[in-house]
Amino acid sequence: MQKLELTLQYNEKNCIDGCFLVGNKVSAPDFHLYELLLQYDSLATYIQAETIFKNFPYLFKFYNNFSKLPQNQKYLMSNIGQVSPVLTIPFNNKMAGFGADVSGGRWNSDVDYEFNTYVGLY
Repeated sequence: MQKLELTLQYNEKNCIDGCFLVGNKVSAPDFHLYELLLQYDSLATYIQAETIFKNFPYLFKFYNNFSKLPQNQKYLMSNIGQVSPVLTIPFNNKMAGFGADVSGGRWNSDVDYEFNTYVGLY
């Protein structure tokens, strides 16, 4: 996290319209970083720990800027992009201790999940 923080801090000096991993234009790695930060932050909330952003202001700025980009809104507001107040689809597979269920916890084999309705182009 510290290396990412330093990279974003360095990049910010050269960015005009917002700072991302490879300059001021969004690319595929930015989406992956956003998802990873989202999952870490959700895990911290789930286990009632401090947010990961407390000591990383540039990562927090990246996270906020990325989530506000107009081209991401359709996905973030879709039935597969929403995570608050609960997940609409799991982050992880059935054997995971976190993010395997929409509650954020372990998979519940007594629940019928209807994830087949979560489709579309975003």
